[in-house]
Amino acid sequence: MKRGPGTKSNPNLVPSFEEKRLVGCVCEEDATTINWMWVHKGDPKRCECGYWFKAIDAVNHFEQVEKEMEAEILERKAEWEKQQKLQQK
Repeated sequence: MKRGPGTKSNPNLVPSFEEKRLVGCVCEEDATTINWMWVHKGDPKRCECGYWFKAIDAVNHFEQVEKEMEAEILERKAEWEKQQKLQQK
């Protein structure tokens, strides 16, 4: 999982099927260690390096991701079809 902004107001979202999830943060790009911490749903947690993480419901998260992917596929298909029509002229 890629780390996002990780601020207190915009924490890195961590999908979880359970009430808590173990998260490993590689605090520096060339770090040789991982900072492990438990993140509980409803309780954002700050890593020692300053990045914030928040556990969210995995089912809802993946349903939303699926909807977004379907919309993107339909958008790309429409664009492709438009390009095909232009090439046929």
